[in-house]
Amino acid sequence: MQNKHIDLQNKLKAIKISINNSIDLKEINNLKNKYALIYKEYKVSRINIKSIVKKIYKTQYVYLIPRGGFNDILTRIYLTLDYCRKTNRVLLLDTRKTCYKICFDDYFYFKNIDVTVITDINTIETIFSDTTLSIYPDNIKDRDLKLFNFKHLSGNAYLNDNIILNLPRTDTISDIIVHVQAGINAPETSLIIFKSIYFKQNTIDHVKEQFSKLPSPYLCIQVRNTDYNCDYVSLYETNKDIIHSYNAIYIATDDKESLEFFRSKGLPIYNFTEFPSIEYRNLHYSSVDSDIKIKNVICDIYIISMAEKLLTNSRGGFIKLCQNIRNDINIITDKMQ
Repeated sequence: MQNKHIDLQNKLKAIKISINNSIDLKEINNLKNKYALIYKEYKVSRINIKSIVKKIYKTQYVYLIPRGGFNDILTRIYLTLDYCRKTNRVLLLDTRKTCYKICFDDYFYFKNIDVTVITDINTIETIFSDTTLSIYPDNIKDRDLKLFNFKHLSGNAYLNDNIILNLPRTDTISDIIVHVQAGINAPETSLIIFKSIYFKQNTIDHVKEQFSKLPSPYLCIQVRNTDYNCDYVSLYETNKDIIHSYNAIYIATDDKESLEFFRSKGLPIYNFTEFPSIEYRNLHYSSVDSDIKIKNVICDIYIISMAEKLLTNSRGGFIKLCQNIRNDINIITDKMQ
């Protein structure tokens, strides 16, 4: 690769000399066009060499805290992995300060990805505490991740000491990029990363135990009615005959009132979600125990995916992700082996 880079460099020098020596305007224009084409190739080779040199001499990282709900977290991981791939960085994934407040590797692991991802918290903390490694942004001085703080700015952006913790637009020479951001409503990207996330045995066991309580075949009704509004009454009235034809109906919801609405219709309702005892804006940022919360969301994804029929008029990335999984249930069943 280095030889190719030098060869392109020599070609550019030769063309410059030819342009300076020529008096034929047509020839000069042709040489300039040739120069522009070779220069594009030269720029690519220069970027590749810089990336290789950086990789040889020192491993560099992106430290990520993904924010938002489950779909947002997946899309943020996807976008950060893409950045790491382009800049030859290792991803340090810390999910302790997500809405679920868990250690990722207690429940999940990655499979079939082309970027190195570290999820072990002890390893991440050891890397971050290494004072020989520089940090971006450079206002972050404390090397103790337990003391690292940030606050919400607006949209999906977060701040530390008034510095936005987004990824830099161009790669930086800093060894560790600190990145805190919520995801985006892009279920096609969340599906890609979901395919690469596999469940550890404790997660599998919980899902199988809950799923065994549900008769088959069953209808699933998904209602998101906290941070988004869902007209579940209209959903019921429109599909009343279908709903009442099932002997088992699972209500996948973040809203206790909608659950009680369907129960009030004398239906054979199932629901395995634990709801908070105090008022809450949405379920993923609620006071429910972290272990229960993350297992509940995986359980609902599985139950939604495996249902004979799904009824919903909900909005948001989560239900779109589930609908995409339903289009190929091998995506989820493969994780339950």
